Amino acid sequence: MVVSVLAVLGVIAVAVRQRPGFGRELVVMPPNVVLRSDALAGVNVVIDPGHGGTDPGAVRSGVTEASLNYRMASVLAVVVRQAGGIPWFTITSASLSTNLVEGEAEPPLTEPIDAMSREAPDVALRSGREDTQSLYRRGDYATRIQRDHGDTTVFIALHHDAADNSIKRGGIVLWESRQRTPPPLVLSLTARFTRLHLVSGRQGRHLGVLAPAHNEVTDRVLMELATISNSADRRGAMDPVWRWRVARHLAAAIAAR
Repeated sequence: MVVSVLAVLGVIAVAVRQRPGFGRELVVMPPNVVLRSDALAGVNVVIDPGHGGTDPGAVRSGVTEASLNYRMASVLAVVVRQAGGIPWFTITSASLSTNLVEGEAEPPLTEPIDAMSREAPDVALRSGREDTQSLYRRGDYATRIQRDHGDTTVFIALHHDAADNSIKRGGIVLWESRQRTPPPLVLSLTARFTRLHLVSGRQGRHLGVLAPAHNEVTDRVLMELATISNSADRRGAMDPVWRWRVARHLAAAIAAR
């Protein structure tokens, strides 16, 4: 019995927090994963933090999706580099950094209002929803990285979802439905994050940032990492421990694709 309980705890950890008047809420905290220093050797990882500029993305309880996207992009870039990979940001912003250190105090979440496209700085990131041309330029940048640095390139757009109610939880792995089949990275991410109870599965859509006319990277994906309209998911997304662990699972899925 003890062995089986420990085995379950080894698969997924659940942090329990108390909210006055609401009882206990469960925050899904993924287990730690250790990556070899060469796990992503030679792999170019193009990281696209969703929204930015005057577009905050989803906003719940004063927390903006864009601030979470850009912080997760920063953490993932550090993890990719530690695993021997080469991170590239589609966007320039003071909110993006490769100098974060796990376990050390992080700067407060900031709004990436200075965000600009690397491929076309004159294309505005507008409010309300992401501008189509801005999304295309993000894909163009990924294509340029692949052409300049070889086929060992993957593309991952990072987002946080929101819903009309506070019940929906978790994320989803999205792939470009104009591809004939889900690429290997989509399958790897779906398998790992479903097992961790962090996503509900995968879904194919027409997505501007993954549009084949602009983004030629075969292994390309958009991840909705959590649903910030749910208080427990939002709390997890704001927790540095959660972010670093999720980032390592993202990197592990890239390595396993």
